Amino acid sequence: MVNVDNARVASYESNGQKFEILVDPDLALEIKQGNKSVSNNLSKLLASDEVYKNAKSGERVSEKSLQEHFGTTELAKIVEFILKKGHLDLTTEQKRKLAEMKRKEVIDYIVRNSTNPVTKAPHTYTRVESSLETAKIQVDPQRPIDQQIDKIIEKLTEILPMDFKKVTFKATIPIQYAGKINSIINKYEILDRKWEASAFVFTAKVPAGEKDSFMNTISGLTKGQAVYDIQ
Repeated sequence: MVNVDNARVASYESNGQKFEILVDPDLALEIKQGNKSVSNNLSKLLASDEVYKNAKSGERVSEKSLQEHFGTTELAKIVEFILKKGHLDLTTEQKRKLAEMKRKEVIDYIVRNSTNPVTKAPHTYTRVESSLETAKIQVDPQRPIDQQIDKIIEKLTEILPMDFKKVTFKATIPIQYAGKINSIINKYEILDRKWEASAFVFTAKVPAGEKDSFMNTISGLTKGQAVYDIQ
């Protein structure tokens, strides 16, 4: 078990009641991010085999209350729920690293999915990063990007015009490249795909910011033999 003095609080609140556990901050963060499992690391993770109403005062939650809120009294399941759904009291260094990582995720998302509505070109990483700083936008290090990106974009568009329309491609690929191309395009929104005698034909929607890289990838893999119809 982690030493109590080195432990941090992970908490979850439901219907006005708080549930707190004392955890190893580094291991807890890895579990929260899905990199490790609770079941294999429970003994190393916790400073105490208790769920508290208030960890500071040591006030414990009753088994009845655990059953009512989590549907179980099994510690591993409750701990996993708290870590995945609740809030982890991060160390200063963890906050810095996680905030930096989330910020990069936000910038990458905007660069991949948007274009400048005037020039039709993707925004550069540097331009988006600079605009985030100018708009003084804070990225929550503990919330998934998909839960905060809409509000970030709403505020960012006040100083950085962005168009998030997708480009629809119909591509005809020589049949000898079909297997390689088919595996690559699966990350995009595929509207249609079919195999013909001498060609593989697919229609896909691609984020506007990825238009050029998408075409370059397909052209490279087919040695420039792909034929496009941009709709």
